Amino acid sequence: MASYDLCHQLMPNGQGIIADFCGCSCGDGSSDAESSEDESDDDEPETVDTDAPEDTDAPETTVSAGNALGDTCGYVFGFGDVGGCSEGLVCACVGACADPMIADYPSTCVEEGYTTAGPSCADIMCICPTGQDIVEIRDANGCVSRCDCVDSPDSGDYTCGSTMEECEAAYESAMKPAVEVMIPTMTYDSCESADGWWVSGSLNGLAGYDAETMSVCVSDGQYMVEVDGKVYATCVAYGTPNQDTCTDDSLICPSLPNDPTTFGWGGNQRSVLAAAMSRADFKHPECPTSTCMSMDSMAGSGSYWKDQVLSNPYTVVTEAAVDNVCVTPDNEVMMITREGMCNTCLGWSSVATDICDTQKFICAGHSGQGEFSYGWPGQIARTLAVAVANEEGNYMHPQCPVNICSA
Repeated sequence: MASYDLCHQLMPNGQGIIADFCGCSCGDGSSDAESSEDESDDDEPETVDTDAPEDTDAPETTVSAGNALGDTCGYVFGFGDVGGCSEGLVCACVGACADPMIADYPSTCVEEGYTTAGPSCADIMCICPTGQDIVEIRDANGCVSRCDCVDSPDSGDYTCGSTMEECEAAYESAMKPAVEVMIPTMTYDSCESADGWWVSGSLNGLAGYDAETMSVCVSDGQYMVEVDGKVYATCVAYGTPNQDTCTDDSLICPSLPNDPTTFGWGGNQRSVLAAAMSRADFKHPECPTSTCMSMDSMAGSGSYWKDQVLSNPYTVVTEAAVDNVCVTPDNEVMMITREGMCNTCLGWSSVATDICDTQKFICAGHSGQGEFSYGWPGQIARTLAVAVANEEGNYMHPQCPVNICSA
């Protein structure tokens, strides 16, 4: 009670002050008025009639006109109404009373310039960076004086990244299909005429070449095939037979049988061009710059893998189709088309027991201990044949678990 300056204020009914009834909370348990009356009763002096004022008379208890400036007023939790304020003052919730973090603090008698809502506060705009929360700092009048920015409880390092932005990027990456539908074939806009005296002999009887719809030209030192308004690189070097020397290591040299550095005759060049024409994109299967090689090239096995696919007993596929099968450095089996390379969603390895990456493609084998392996040649060949025969599905195996869009 003393801490709220209530002890010397009138009781709500006007009968005495609070200290008269709450002695334990206000000090000695009695009011100044009681002390004065007790002393007067114990040793009451003889009344002498003088004309002097009667200063020794006991004070009379009177009802105050209201609480003074700074006094508690209005309703006080636990005590009820402690009265209003003197004339010219109003009972207002200011200071600690206006602080929302302090409960049940009493109102105070203040000048009429204040209102029950407390003093007016300046508008403070608080802005914090992403990942931080605003903490308002208030003054004695309950007004926001400044703001602090603190880390949000859920900020900091996440399992998906150190920031929310990194997590969103990780989510977008995770949602991107692991299997791409098609890698487009690179084409050229133009080429020069292949008018060497040996060219007609090289094209004579060339398998896969249609003189009515195709033409052969030259660009970047290599044979090019022009068809349907597009120019495709063959990766086969162009040069004069038995005269020019092969100098570009990024190209296949159609050389003389006994001299690998010198351009061969028309028949030699025809033989190398035939291998290029076996591919739908006209690029030689052994091109040094290719990122997708045939299974037999990867395994160094002649035509063993090609024969395995062609001889599988369940799914019929053509030799032309198998000629367009290749494998990337990531062991993904691709199907080459004129437009680009399609992913079959199948993994390949020449080592049957290797455990495969099932996050990127399906695998034909099983380790026998609960893990998928690439599988034996017969298993891979049969699984691959199903994908190669699925032309309508962009040559992707029908059981591919990856959810992707169509090309």
